[in-house]
Amino acid sequence: YKRLFDEMYAYLKYPYCQTAIDGRLIGACSNLKPGQYDLIAHSMGSIIAAKCLATKYLPYPSLLVTIGSPLGLKSVRRQFGLANSDVLDGCFSQWYNLHDPLDPVSFDYDLADEYTDVQDIEVWNEAIDTTGKRWSHSLYGYLACKELHSILEEHDE
Repeated sequence: YKRLFDEMYAYLKYPYCQTAIDGRLIGACSNLKPGQYDLIAHSMGSIIAAKCLATKYLPYPSLLVTIGSPLGLKSVRRQFGLANSDVLDGCFSQWYNLHDPLDPVSFDYDLADEYTDVQDIEVWNEAIDTTGKRWSHSLYGYLACKELHSILEEHDE
């Protein structure tokens, strides 16, 4: 967990970190047209994506999928200017939030209580770490979830 909090601390404490990290996402999406791409964001990446979408620095994606997201935490939403329930209105065509009930980062996972037009989906992240224990916050585990594959297949039709 220390690495997760070190990254969050640096992002919060040093404005140049925010600028550099936000700039990488904005730069990667700068040539995209609104509604013509899908955005999948994990953990702190979901905060960065939401912040960049809310400030209109990103063209809106057709599909937004947040996985293992801490956006359910009021303190996180307040810190990043995402506290108003309508702050992300019009920033995407569809939004799905995938969460594992045992994920320590997305434990306040019900984003539909906080934002409009988001569908919360509970998944079972079956990733195993190097010690042989289940790691419910693993990006790889979330990407392997059948629910995510169903969303992407349905959206691609």
